[in-house]
Amino acid sequence: MDAYTRHEKHGSQPSLSEFEEMFHAVAARYKDGVFVIVDALDECQMNDDVRSKFIETLLHLQSKGDNVNLLATSRPVPDIVEAFDGHSHLEIMAQKDDIERYIRNRMSTLRAVSKYPDLQHEIISCIASVADGM
Repeated sequence: MDAYTRHEKHGSQPSLSEFEEMFHAVAARYKDGVFVIVDALDECQMNDDVRSKFIETLLHLQSKGDNVNLLATSRPVPDIVEAFDGHSHLEIMAQKDDIERYIRNRMSTLRAVSKYPDLQHEIISCIASVADGM
């Protein structure tokens, strides 16, 4: 019985070790390597040490030499920054102009504020200053 069927039948989820085992079985099929993309890693739950164990598993998968390429996105949360210390990283932050342009574009479609340029300006300024590079 495969893992998916077994866990579906019992309403359970695979453990991290089962996940790692399944991942290696799949990755072995691709000679050119695999790419793992994890978005919003900072939103992974922290209780029961889930996030740190998941990160540890991801880094272990990458280090085993199966030609695994890992891309993870996250806000700069201390435990994640520490876990990826020594690995390549790129800090990307939105520029105030980008945020203002996006908000201005979205507001142009809203009738409630389209007739009030002063209100639009106030909303744009407020959101852009609060976002501060998110």
